[in-house]
Amino acid sequence: DEILDTESERKHALMLLDVQRFRDINIQYGSGNADRVLQEIAMLIRKYFRANDIVARIEGDLFCIFMTAVPSKDMVVNKCKQLYDKMQELSVEGITERPEVTIGVTVTQKGDRSFEKVYKNAKKALKKAKEQNDGNIAIYP
Repeated sequence: DEILDTESERKHALMLLDVQRFRDINIQYGSGNADRVLQEIAMLIRKYFRANDIVARIEGDLFCIFMTAVPSKDMVVNKCKQLYDKMQELSVEGITERPEVTIGVTVTQKGDRSFEKVYKNAKKALKKAKEQNDGNIAIYP
């Protein structure tokens, strides 16, 4: 809330990245190998975002990326597409399945001050992305 409160006139973006079929990877390859998959995903995410962006694993297979002061929604969408494409190339030694990801993203509007509202919008986008048949990235609203 602090960033949204002090910089409410700027646009920010919140992305939720869900690793699909992670449970299957965990069962098939074991928790140690599944952890390596998550570590590789985390390193790849970190490479694609700025040092001042906040990246966190918030649940077992769910990552959160908060980008501050984004110039436009298009820039955020392009960043998501680049990350999604790189995820398709991700390879972890000893694991034949490539992890697939779904990304939900929301860009704040001027005056947005509630992180809870922004998070709910990102969750809606993630749900929309999971329901789409033509892609794994969705934006809300």
